[in-house]
Amino acid sequence: MDPELLESKARPGAGARAYSASGGSRNAGPAATLATLDVSGVEIPLCAVAGRGAPVVVFGGLGWRASGAVRSGTIGEGVPLVALDYPRRWPRRPLDSMEDLARLYGAALEALGVREARLLGFSVGGMVALALALERPELISSVALVSTAAAGERVAGRWRLPLARAVAGALPPETFHRFYRAWGPRLIGTELCGSPSEAARVWSDPMGRRKMGDLLRAVAHFDARDRLDQLGRPTLIVHGERDLVFEPAAALELARGIPTSRAILIEGADHFAFLTHRKRVVRDLDQFWRSNDL
Repeated sequence: MDPELLESKARPGAGARAYSASGGSRNAGPAATLATLDVSGVEIPLCAVAGRGAPVVVFGGLGWRASGAVRSGTIGEGVPLVALDYPRRWPRRPLDSMEDLARLYGAALEALGVREARLLGFSVGGMVALALALERPELISSVALVSTAAAGERVAGRWRLPLARAVAGALPPETFHRFYRAWGPRLIGTELCGSPSEAARVWSDPMGRRKMGDLLRAVAHFDARDRLDQLGRPTLIVHGERDLVFEPAAALELARGIPTSRAILIEGADHFAFLTHRKRVVRDLDQFWRSNDL
């Protein structure tokens, strides 16, 4: 991504600083810049590693920052990256469908001047990436979907989404915020990347009740299974064979529906394969991007 364009379109985020992509000191590798992009009054935090060529555009799972994948080295090094987080200040207007999110992030890519983006989505972020690829195919060159599904009803256990929505709706805002700050990293699995305090700082998105409610509603209502054959871009599907959030059948369903796809099941990996089997996932992604950039 052109660093001059990034500088002209995005402003430094609150407390912004440069991080190395490997999570070390400022001078330990390619710097990842934290910034904020305003899209029609909605502030989208982003984390970018500048470079020339088509960037990898990253979307994180429910409750965690996509920027954490950059700052902890989960994606590897050597490629331009733009990690787009969920809006910091949740808009008052409803933003409660994957189509709404796809339109918002499509406008963000346009504002950044990104064309032929290589999308990468983890978990719920994979749903966002899938919706964006279907909504704005002219902006996309390839898609990588990690630990995700084509429909919200594919969430394993029928109790998961209704229970999560009930908790988010029942707790008063301040109580919910305290609950999420204390238990968020454990609930969403990012404590696997380090201590709970480090996971909260780098990975966990500070979710408000309304933000969580809208995103849960977007997941519950999402279903792109009847449109998968419209995705005409090279697609890689990476999934843990022991995933208990989106079972492996969800990955196979994606592979059957997308004509240009290839699926990889990682032995012994669960929903957080991108943390517990990081080197394997990085290698698979690198091979996929290299083969499709030729």
